Amino acid sequence: IYYLLEDDLYALEGDTSLPEDYRTRLSRYASEELRLILERATEIVAPSQAILDRFPDHKRTRLQPAYTTLCCDFSHFEGEAVRIVFPGTRSHLSDLMPLAEGLRRLLDRQPSLSLTTFLGSHAPPSLVGHSRVLNRPAEKWPRYKRTLKTARFHLALAPNRDTAFNRGRSINKIFDVAALGAAGFYSDRLPSSHVVTHNIDGLLLRDEPDEWIAAIERHTHDRAKLLNMARAGTRLAQNCGDPNRLRCFWLSRLIPNYPSTQSAKSIHLKRPFLPSSA
Repeated sequence: IYYLLEDDLYALEGDTSLPEDYRTRLSRYASEELRLILERATEIVAPSQAILDRFPDHKRTRLQPAYTTLCCDFSHFEGEAVRIVFPGTRSHLSDLMPLAEGLRRLLDRQPSLSLTTFLGSHAPPSLVGHSRVLNRPAEKWPRYKRTLKTARFHLALAPNRDTAFNRGRSINKIFDVAALGAAGFYSDRLPSSHVVTHNIDGLLLRDEPDEWIAAIERHTHDRAKLLNMARAGTRLAQNCGDPNRLRCFWLSRLIPNYPSTQSAKSIHLKRPFLPSSA
């Protein structure tokens, strides 16, 4: 019995930056259903070592997700105002908060910019009511998959503060950014720093809000650079998010004597770690 776990549920109690209702719901799950699952599971599969370290008594394997869809047409870079997106859910809200006021000031300075989030009524107060900020409501997965296939942006923000819960994150944001056709701006820490090459297929930035705002403003005036990073980001997602890798991973475990010769193509990373056994 394999248990696939994407979030570090044991980090919830000590991470007060997460929404209270979110923490309460998942904490209840961790103390009830998860306990019963762990009594039966023979192997834990998760995207980060931080999660796997929580289960020393189980067989453990590290495995990253695959992309769902990728942008193949970058015509949205031709002659349009720069559209910025924050594709994070409410669990990423505290990562955006330090940038919110600076983003509002940047929007005020540059009338050609716009910002979209998927935070709805939970968006930071400084980003509510601005004429060029669209706070779309959170979307359930089937609808969000359609959004990834159709919505297009030029620059995507994926800050990731150093918190206990964030240390268990997967590289899924790299796939969201590539699907939306944008250049990705990431925090310079795991998991992004393990796969993103700075200034090539994305930017890796420190936590200082001023550094983020300056980088955003600088690149909004360089459409060609954004386009190059967006294209390279798609190639990165293809490389480390190949769905065939996951297919072969599960077939090799669920089908007896599945031929090892059918393994997915090798994955080339700056520091290879996908997949690895703990």
